[in-house]
Amino acid sequence: MIYLDNAATTLQKPPCVAEAVVSAMGTLGNSGRGAHAGSLSAGRTIYHARETLAALFGWNLIWFGVIINILVTMAGMTPPFGVSLFVAKELADVPLSLVYRSSIPFVLAFFLCLGFCIAFEPLSTWLPAMMR
Repeated sequence: MIYLDNAATTLQKPPCVAEAVVSAMGTLGNSGRGAHAGSLSAGRTIYHARETLAALFGWNLIWFGVIINILVTMAGMTPPFGVSLFVAKELADVPLSLVYRSSIPFVLAFFLCLGFCIAFEPLSTWLPAMMR
């Protein structure tokens, strides 16, 4: 698994980073992006890392999954890389600044929801518990 931060994605990459990227391109996949061995392996690696992190802190896996999903959704709707904002801009044919301003109430609502789910774990685990 390769993690590229800002320093690793600059034009001048250390040779070990370039070698790791080339190796990954030939052997690994993008998690959740297919049913080939590389993609499935990447998905398992991410799941195992999340499971280990949850066990380390004593978190319920369903609660942790809900938190991760809220955070991923928020990432899709917040600048500068909110993909959902760019899609909304194209569909509505309005300036990006208007879409950014219009997303503020939704981002605030997600922060509130995130706060409640963190503060009151049963809010996010009640329904899955009823399905058992």
